[in-house]
Amino acid sequence: MFQSCTKLNYVKVGFTDWSEGKCTLDWLRDAGTIAINPTFECSEVLDMNKRDDSHVPSKWTITRTSPAYLCIKAEEAGAKVQLKKNGSPAAVTIEYSKDGGATWTPVDFSTVVTTGDITLTNVGDKVYFRNNGTSATFSQSADNYYQFVMSGNVAASGNVMSLIDNNMESTTIPCNYCFTRLFWDCTNLMNVANLKLPATTLAENCYNNMFYNCSTLETAPALPATTLAKSCYYRMFQSCTALTTAPALSATTLAEDCYDGMFMGCFKLTTAPELPATTLAESCYNSMFQSCTKLNYVKVG
Repeated sequence: MFQSCTKLNYVKVGFTDWSEGKCTLDWLRDAGTIAINPTFECSEVLDMNKRDDSHVPSKWTITRTSPAYLCIKAEEAGAKVQLKKNGSPAAVTIEYSKDGGATWTPVDFSTVVTTGDITLTNVGDKVYFRNNGTSATFSQSADNYYQFVMSGNVAASGNVMSLIDNNMESTTIPCNYCFTRLFWDCTNLMNVANLKLPATTLAENCYNNMFYNCSTLETAPALPATTLAKSCYYRMFQSCTALTTAPALSATTLAEDCYDGMFMGCFKLTTAPELPATTLAESCYNSMFQSCTKLNYVKVG
């Protein structure tokens, strides 16, 4: 396929195993021989024990790509995680993978889960979550919602939109209360710096209480939304008592209750994000920084 492409310096593949039938026989023979640092990018689960012309020549540098799906990674051995439902939200089919997306297993919502039944045996082990298609609903109200439970320290990364769309193409939240209370009371969630909440158009109550009482969380994920909705960030980080850095908030037109109690009780927060909004709405800033006792600077547009 790429034999004698001597200047070739980059190949990226999406497959997760070397299929039978000699499909890549000698495909990189003499490839990249005069290139500077030729690089092969592949899934983190692709077997790279064989370094030859039919796989990847030894001269090439290998980089690993993690799937973009929502991911929970163990920060300590034996951590457990699970997605459960509270009340009676609309049925969705969510799958999880512990092998980098090579195989998927449906989440069983019929059992009562308290500490998580997906075990991450070693530090660094990961589990990915995705919708098996596309769903117009996820959580639906303050009493009917899906929520992670966990034990043992973990980090979250990847695209949260994979829970409603496995292609992760949409940047619009599809329903009210969509991700409400998703990480409610996850006191072992230590890091979400690489978690993506890419939606730019929000729905009512969509991130309501999303990280409530995540008491070991120090840094919040980026919030790029510019079209807000009623109560969209309501108490999103309330009682995140270790939070030191708040995300930028770029919306210039606010919605009713949109930032209500957003950082309430974040005792370690020292600097607030700039608030550039020029069009306000009823209760939009209500209790936004209540009890943030170390806050020393705020710029309001």
